[in-house]
Amino acid sequence: MNRLVLNEIVELTKECLKKFFRLDHDFFLSHCDEDISCVGQLYNQFFNGLEEVKAEMLAFKKEQKPCRLLLQDFFAARISSNSCTVFGRYIVTTDESSGYFFAGYAKMLVYLEQGRQRV
Repeated sequence: MNRLVLNEIVELTKECLKKFFRLDHDFFLSHCDEDISCVGQLYNQFFNGLEEVKAEMLAFKKEQKPCRLLLQDFFAARISSNSCTVFGRYIVTTDESSGYFFAGYAKMLVYLEQGRQRV
């Protein structure tokens, strides 16, 4: 993977997170592979497979308020000629329309392989 491809992957990762926190989970899910695994911040937030991740997102969406990302910092590290890892950190804060204020610091990691159609 060259630097241009890595930069495109970082931008797609940022867009997926932005839309996820704006409650557009379909955009995020449309870029996920069937064998995705997701780990959240809480002990019980450990999900394997696209169907399990979809079910959790539906439940999460009922409780989630629209949020935005601040102080975003992302970069991609090349693992091999066809794979990379994207690391990120950011602050999540509720949108003004949510009716209350929340802000929290978060980190994320995404492993990608080139040649697959989805993340």
